[in-house]
Amino acid sequence: AVYSSYSTTNWQEYCWNQNSCSGADCQCTGVFVDVRFPPGTFYDTPVVVASLHGNGNHADARGGSAIYSLTKDGFRVYVHSTVGTNRMGAGGGLSPDEARQWGWKIVYLATEDPVSPSERILSIHLPRESA
Repeated sequence: AVYSSYSTTNWQEYCWNQNSCSGADCQCTGVFVDVRFPPGTFYDTPVVVASLHGNGNHADARGGSAIYSLTKDGFRVYVHSTVGTNRMGAGGGLSPDEARQWGWKIVYLATEDPVSPSERILSIHLPRESA
């Protein structure tokens, strides 16, 4: 199965010291989004290629194609940029509102390995016939 779509509005603030900060002490330099596949789309964890698209400032962003926490149900993408107005003093940062304002979205293509898990195990452990 091949599935292609995008996720746009659920950007959330990312703070690298979020477990030990409050208010202005937080070092929030970016945003993240959890991308979810429709239920039952994949039997196993798919192979995913992702890219950040948008209407502005996405050329200055980093991380839009890096996939984290990939499962058969979805994945997460963290995006950092210095062009935003978030509260990080030196070096800037961006907010979820800015990501939405700039029309940022994660566009992705996901596909499952066409070989079943049992066939994959057999192909690893059995010698191939020679021609």
